[in-house]
Amino acid sequence: MLLSLTALVDLLGSAVCLWFAGYLLARGYQSRVTVRAAVVLLALAASFFVAFQQLHQPWPGGANVWAALLTVALLGWYDLVYQLQPAPARLKTRWIARLIYLGGAVKFSSLLAQIPAAGAGGHLWVSPAWVFSDDAVGPALADLAFQTVTTVAAFQHLRSGARVGHGPHSRSTMVASTLVVASVLYGLAAIMLSRPLPSLVQDALLLGAVSVLGYAVAIHQTFVERRTTLQDFPVSCLAVLGLALIYILAAWRYGLAPAEVGLIALLAILTHSLYDLAREFLDRLLHRQEAALRHQLHALARDLGGEAAARTSLQRGLSALCQVLGAAGGFIAERRGPGYTVTATYRSLPLDSPLAASAVANEDVSPSPAHLGYRIAWLAPAFAGGEKVAVIGVSERASRRRFSDADLDLLSETADWVGLTLALQARQQSSQTRLTELAAVVQTQALNLQSAGEELVAAIDRSPEAAFLQAVEQALRQLADYDALGQSPLAGRLGLASGAHLERGKLVRQRLVDAIERLRPAPQRPPEPLPREWHSYAILHDAYVADTPNREIMARLYISEATFARQRRKALRAIARALLEAGPG
Repeated sequence: MLLSLTALVDLLGSAVCLWFAGYLLARGYQSRVTVRAAVVLLALAASFFVAFQQLHQPWPGGANVWAALLTVALLGWYDLVYQLQPAPARLKTRWIARLIYLGGAVKFSSLLAQIPAAGAGGHLWVSPAWVFSDDAVGPALADLAFQTVTTVAAFQHLRSGARVGHGPHSRSTMVASTLVVASVLYGLAAIMLSRPLPSLVQDALLLGAVSVLGYAVAIHQTFVERRTTLQDFPVSCLAVLGLALIYILAAWRYGLAPAEVGLIALLAILTHSLYDLAREFLDRLLHRQEAALRHQLHALARDLGGEAAARTSLQRGLSALCQVLGAAGGFIAERRGPGYTVTATYRSLPLDSPLAASAVANEDVSPSPAHLGYRIAWLAPAFAGGEKVAVIGVSERASRRRFSDADLDLLSETADWVGLTLALQARQQSSQTRLTELAAVVQTQALNLQSAGEELVAAIDRSPEAAFLQAVEQALRQLADYDALGQSPLAGRLGLASGAHLERGKLVRQRLVDAIERLRPAPQRPPEPLPREWHSYAILHDAYVADTPNREIMARLYISEATFARQRRKALRAIARALLEAGPG
């Protein structure tokens, strides 16, 4: 019974550590804190697996490998706690850290050099017998001193971090560190009592420490580094560990040895974690491409000249959009009289092709009518001064994969850029007609126009980070709850971290309401149905301030649910940008 429970805890500990390492690394491999936590988790995963193998197929030297892996894990855990301290505290205790790093390196080298450590038998008991042997008393006392100094120093670092309010993740790290200290004290108890104790308790304490440590790093990624980690945490855990359980049951059914079953389970977790890491890397690469597209559109608007330059800018922007979206082609058609004329194309409709106004009569991003040809999938209108001046069409993807909401948002932002570009072009052409009479004045106006265009494009293209946008949305949902607003991460981002939390909540609410009011086009709200320029303000004010149901808002504005969701996302980005521009305080 004891053997089965110990083996189960070791296998579960190895699986959880391996999954935690892959999960955290995939969600934040650019963070040094995450990389350090992944090193600790991988070392613990390997030590749990070696312990599991020692229970079923012990080999000489296996205990040394297990002890060396635990040394790496303990050293990595101390380094993680040390790096989570504030910078002044790290400078004061750096000499302690260097001594611990040196001691860990010496202990690791001695274990690999086969200096006597724990015995060569199984892992079922924590036995003190080797400590009192004549040839092992020196290494044993050195090992005991290293563990004691490391745990005491790490605990002191955590206490100093907690005193300066180091954030919610420090409490979880403190709990994990307490469990680590308890596992070390359990090993010391076997020495003090001079009798073997079941290793099941020590392994269970380490498993609990691992679980809390991984959760602490996930909290650190979410609330400190502004990454969305906790949302998919339970889903990923159930998916990967559930698949590993299926592999275990299948291997057990075919009569494989316990050691082989454990190896298959870990290989299943490792392969799925590597796939998740590759997918996350490709997703971030795509987001970098979208950021590059917005930067390129900004540069094109800044360098806008005459009509020929405007056509070139539209063509380059359209090509970049199609490449980022993976669309097979696309076009931009400007309004000319009663219809539209294609002025930029990318593997789509020919240049100067006429389009009837009825064929592109959409007022929002919507599917394209079938008779346009060239497999045009979506159309997005471009507005300038409240009037529709152009339309963008993109073809289906070569892979036949559907466009996501994020892709359609990017298409909508590009349509805004097209409307701004055409508005700037029209203003420049109007100014050029007066060039012969007011040369100096026109030159000044052109410079002011270019500067205003840069600021306007920067305001449109400057997208707040996803974590800040999510914090704004969550705070709007809790607009009537001062207690929740006072504890919201948005309070810190707005520079409202001081004072009582209820007062902070009131200040956060006032900042949010003020930001919504900045969307109001005019002091007096017109009668319904509201014009298009009132939609963003009406959606946020009625939904969050007036607490009006979404269905009633859609009925008042005469818009569909998809258009409501898209306008709401654009309005949220607008007030998030307003909060960032306002700055702290």
